[in-house]
Amino acid sequence: MKFCQNTLVMEQETPTVKLTRHFNKTFSVKKEEKGYKGLEYSIEWDFDKEQTRIPISTHGATKLADTFRKLGFTQIHPKGYNKFI
Repeated sequence: MKFCQNTLVMEQETPTVKLTRHFNKTFSVKKEEKGYKGLEYSIEWDFDKEQTRIPISTHGATKLADTFRKLGFTQIHPKGYNKFI
């Protein structure tokens, strides 16, 4: 804090963020090089401290990504993931 012309001014603090592998209410879609039983993509999501990843078709990935967005999930693109949708 400092005073400027009789006014109290709050200095901006840089927030610190602890990075973990869990980001609640996030999802990502990844194109698989060798898909499970011919499924080209996988979708992964984090919710309530639980991470889930499933293989999925192109159509399923598109529809499920839309559903996650409607439910308030944030799409992330971790290193190594190709932006799909």
